[in-house]
Amino acid sequence: MKSLADGVFIVLFAVLNASAVSQPDAISNLVFWVKADAGVTTNESGHVTEWADQSAQGNLATNIAASGPLYVASEPGLNNRPTLRFNGSSQRMTVVNRMLTNGIEGCTIIAMAKAGRNDDVSIIGIRTGSGNPLVQLDQDSSGKLRFIVRNALNVTANALSVQVHTGTFGMYAGRLFKGTDTVWTNRVYFSNARTAEATASANFGTSTDLTSGTQYIGGLGIPAYWQGDIAEIMIYERALSEAEMVGIEGYLASRYKVGRDAQTADLPEDNPGLKLWLRADVCTYEDLFANDDVEPLDAIRLWSDATTNSHDAVAVETPTLVTNMVNGLPAVGFSYGAADRYYLDAPITTDPRQLVVFAVFRQWPGDMEQNMVFTHRKTDTQLIQSSFQHATNAVLQIRGSGNVIRTITVPGLLTNGAFNVVMYQFDAVNDRHAVAVNGGTEAVDTYDFGNQTFIADTQRIGCYHLNGSEGLFLRGHLAELLVYEGVTLTRKQKNRVGFYLETKYGLDTGYAPSGTLIQIY
Repeated sequence: MKSLADGVFIVLFAVLNASAVSQPDAISNLVFWVKADAGVTTNESGHVTEWADQSAQGNLATNIAASGPLYVASEPGLNNRPTLRFNGSSQRMTVVNRMLTNGIEGCTIIAMAKAGRNDDVSIIGIRTGSGNPLVQLDQDSSGKLRFIVRNALNVTANALSVQVHTGTFGMYAGRLFKGTDTVWTNRVYFSNARTAEATASANFGTSTDLTSGTQYIGGLGIPAYWQGDIAEIMIYERALSEAEMVGIEGYLASRYKVGRDAQTADLPEDNPGLKLWLRADVCTYEDLFANDDVEPLDAIRLWSDATTNSHDAVAVETPTLVTNMVNGLPAVGFSYGAADRYYLDAPITTDPRQLVVFAVFRQWPGDMEQNMVFTHRKTDTQLIQSSFQHATNAVLQIRGSGNVIRTITVPGLLTNGAFNVVMYQFDAVNDRHAVAVNGGTEAVDTYDFGNQTFIADTQRIGCYHLNGSEGLFLRGHLAELLVYEGVTLTRKQKNRVGFYLETKYGLDTGYAPSGTLIQIY
């Protein structure tokens, strides 16, 4: 994130969002689940010799004598719940029966744990030795969080965070899923189910043998053993959805009273007036879900609204879902030279006084034309059009019933294949129309439209509609689109949305997390 310029600042306080709570065994494809308050057998010295699987698979983690971790009946840092404490030199648990099946198309590993030191060691390790397939939720030698997967051909996807969480109880999680064709993506998380700390991809080809040999809890012994606590582990034989991950995060947070990551981005729906929310990552499409495997050129004929307002987008031509486009997430592709676009089957409004549009997109390389993102237009006069032009400029055009057009053009769009976050604001109530590119300073037009109307008979995504024909088609990829109507979003509220998009898509913008200082423009 860019450093903030000198100026006048305000403080934004973090508000952690309440999440749904999901019991681990209420989610399908659970193949291993151990927790320190169930199925634990100890010897006379208090070392764990058996840790029984609570899933339907009935696997068993075992060890003998002092080679097993110490059972701690009450840990204050975990809401006085029990935990298994590993000494970092000789203690681990072994699971003999296979937990993950070769040939699967994804998995999720989650643990409530605390690292006691920075070292190259795993919480969960599934491998035989060097040169063999592996799946490991671990950390590197400097203590950075890592989820690493290697197939039988020695092709590796290594999601390595820049963060060290040593000394902190929290949810460690790794998520692996198969994307387009033979490309797989893995992500690693810490106490934040919505935002991955790191993402990696690898082309595994046709080799989907990802596990071999023995499975260990608390280190492989090569090179080290885990030093610290492990209170609970869940393994699913598929990639959980974001909603399911949030549910597990809620379960662990409520159970262990462990605070969630203070950098968690506030959600867009926390702001008033959200009328349309199109997401390429979790929404339902016609006969297709974003988390399903996707073949190349799958047309998205109906892109459903993620709000409860049912402003679904209906395709004209064939926009396509493309996986692994930005930070391991998909985007909807609008073809270069084609006429891909959507219309809203139920318009947001026919005569707005206020609209705020947030869009996450990238241009098609080499395209210098004007591209419409979201348009609200009447055939003969009125229009509100969010677009980009000449590849580098975000453009907002406004014309009311008085036939006076106002245009705000802001440079700064990235042209190196990166995605952009652009905010377009039309506000005829406060006479403040604005555009901001990647969290930069807003360019403002204070033109007073008076009592003019902004009646429209069409609302489009990816084009404008005029006299029965359409043009200025979007060419590029659109990952997310939010439209707020009938409200004035404060700088704090706009920053919430911008930071959510920045963290979700791994972008470098000027938006700031809640709880830090941001500049008043």
